[in-house]
Amino acid sequence: MQYRVLGRTGLRVSQIGFGGAVVGIANYIEAWDPRDPACRQTVVEALDHALDQGLNYLDTAEGYGDGIGEPEQTA
Repeated sequence: MQYRVLGRTGLRVSQIGFGGAVVGIANYIEAWDPRDPACRQTVVEALDHALDQGLNYLDTAEGYGDGIGEPEQTA
């Protein structure tokens, strides 16, 4: 994975990022149901793989599908 410094923050972020809008918004790019567990599992698997490869730049917001695009909080 290649990284760059994010502006003047000094943070080192991956050049490849993940945009979370597609996770939370139904049919955003193609047929997609964000509430379907099977659909969500494909995202979990893809993100797990990307994180294993060094991805650390994620763009997500509560507004993406009324919060569905946000990661679940775990204790």
